[in-house]
Amino acid sequence: FLNWLQQEEDQQLLSQVLPRFTNLQKLVELFNQNQSNTDLSQALSQHLEFLLVNEAQLSSEERQALALQINDPMLMLNLVQQCKPQELRLALLAKLDCNEEDWLNIALSNNLAKVRQVAAEKITSEAALERLVKEAQGDKRVQRMARDKLNVYRAKQQAETATAQQRQQLVEQLQKLVSIGDETLYE
Repeated sequence: FLNWLQQEEDQQLLSQVLPRFTNLQKLVELFNQNQSNTDLSQALSQHLEFLLVNEAQLSSEERQALALQINDPMLMLNLVQQCKPQELRLALLAKLDCNEEDWLNIALSNNLAKVRQVAAEKITSEAALERLVKEAQGDKRVQRMARDKLNVYRAKQQAETATAQQRQQLVEQLQKLVSIGDETLYE
């Protein structure tokens, strides 16, 4: 059956057959192995998303175990946005490795506060933090977290600038001292 799945190209047939296959572990393994943009990977992605989003399909333990085996970042992002239990979303977030734009989208658009906060913690760039402060009007905690991180970032930049200026002044003073040539000043 798995060999046939890998060779089948009819998207509609794949969508009809996948719900009848009961070994979900094998489907996840097949999906993780075949992450190219093929008909099979699209059908598997849609089927797995349906199973994991709809609570009536699997128990919460089965869903959590199945979701944590998925390696595809796009499917994981979709699941973080759509799954009902907060624990599943947080487990997927812990496993997820995505770019800052995706973290920002989660922090701004997810309907669970804890998920937004976890995503906001992963944001590090100044531009993304500024955008988060501006656009996270509905979530004061996320906004405060972003503002605090932005203040720390700016304070660090100011400290680095001050250190660089101090270093430059010391170098200039040493150059003047060397150019004078009076060895008594070296003390």
